[in-house]
Amino acid sequence: MSKNISDSTETRDDGTQTKAPMKWTEKHDVLLCKQILCEEPHKYKKSSVNRGKAWSTIADTLNYSQDLTFKVTQRSVRERFTLLQEKYRDRNKNGGTSAETTELDDLIEEITEREDIEKKSETDSDLKIELKRMQVEQAKTAQQTQNQLSEMIQLFKQQQEQWQAMQTVILQQHQEQGQALLSLVESMTQIQ
Repeated sequence: MSKNISDSTETRDDGTQTKAPMKWTEKHDVLLCKQILCEEPHKYKKSSVNRGKAWSTIADTLNYSQDLTFKVTQRSVRERFTLLQEKYRDRNKNGGTSAETTELDDLIEEITEREDIEKKSETDSDLKIELKRMQVEQAKTAQQTQNQLSEMIQLFKQQQEQWQAMQTVILQQHQEQGQALLSLVESMTQIQ
């Protein structure tokens, strides 16, 4: 197999031409980061179909680039950017920011900031959803409590009405017994 350096193609033993595997350079990394800024795969949820499509579009764009000719896949561009981002974060964490930043550093920083904003937005969105769920649950609980209270008030009113009815019956019985006793006393007094 021979390699043609000028157009980054390889000639196989059977005579067919194929794209050579990519050797990442800073120029390639800059192009990759620019495509990431255009497609913004971080706007989509991790492992989602849309995020995968964004990474595939980035890979396709790089594969058909007029400036650079190389073969990459969705996975290779995603892994390359992850590696670049990890190196960038390590340099910054160790206080290795120099006064001289490159275009690549600026691009990685911008992408990282956008990712952080998206993560915060996603977290805020998740919190809003959780808050809404809690409000709905609280409203349900309040409604259940209100229903139970209404039932208890209704039951209390029924018991109160029954108690008043019983008191009326007892009072009538006492009055009748009192009148009967009074009549008995009067008849006994007349007999004497």
